[in-house]
Amino acid sequence: MRAAGSEIAVHPPNDEAGALPSLLLHADLVVQRGLRHHTLAELAAVEAAGVRCCNPIGACVAVADRVGVGRALAGAGVAVPAGAHRRGVE
Repeated sequence: MRAAGSEIAVHPPNDEAGALPSLLLHADLVVQRGLRHHTLAELAAVEAAGVRCCNPIGACVAVADRVGVGRALAGAGVAVPAGAHRRGVE
């Protein structure tokens, strides 16, 4: 993307709530990965303000519950590893 002329900024997650940089509100796209619940909650406000996120924040929150995902998949008849609905999907 940089080679195509896009400006890229990387912001490693911070463990403290309220630590998102305000410049995210002016981003064209936020690509988020492996964030804690409080950071996802803050990004939900950024997404609600109209900033596009690579993955919808609500979906990220939903799949963070590995045990719940395992149970939902097993309940829908999708093959999951043995015990995944008890310990989470790995």
